[in-house]
Amino acid sequence: CSRVAINAQRLAGFDRRRRGQRSQRFPAELPRRRYFGTATPSVHACDKRAKGANDALSKPVIVLVRPQLDQNVGAVARAMWNFGISELRLVDPLCWTSKSGPTTKAIALASGADHVLHSSQIFDSLSSAIEDCSVIIGTTARARSLNKRVSNAHVGAERMVMDQHRICDGSRVAVLFGCESAGLSNEEAACATELIMIPTSK
Repeated sequence: CSRVAINAQRLAGFDRRRRGQRSQRFPAELPRRRYFGTATPSVHACDKRAKGANDALSKPVIVLVRPQLDQNVGAVARAMWNFGISELRLVDPLCWTSKSGPTTKAIALASGADHVLHSSQIFDSLSSAIEDCSVIIGTTARARSLNKRVSNAHVGAERMVMDQHRICDGSRVAVLFGCESAGLSNEEAACATELIMIPTSK
């Protein structure tokens, strides 16, 4: 009996030492790694590349092609600023020139967003206005015979946000609007990477 008791004590001690060695090699709880400001390292890497960039670069550029009425440009500026968008580009505007600047009618309709009008850029061609943009959303009220992806406004807006988050190289997202009388021409719509159909009254 004494031998059995001694052997049992030896086995118990050996088992305790073995468990202690195993716990040292495989700790029960590993230290947790923390990522600040992001959920995954891949997103963190993208944010790091974009860190220090101007906040305006993360918002779409609004491009008006051949706008006819200065009041409409002012109303667009007001709508832009209501959603925190401030970069407006005008292609060959019929309502004012780079020398004359925004008209009093446009400033009145902007209603507090006149800084958007004063900082707007004027371009001679659509190609130069979207030169720094990699995602170009064209708007249309009718079906086009173009080989372009066409979606409604809701789906297009969601896709535009996803595209903007994927861009880390400093390029921009542009939204194109045509003139009041006819909208974008087929040649202008062909410059877009995809189209959003916004039905309007005839």
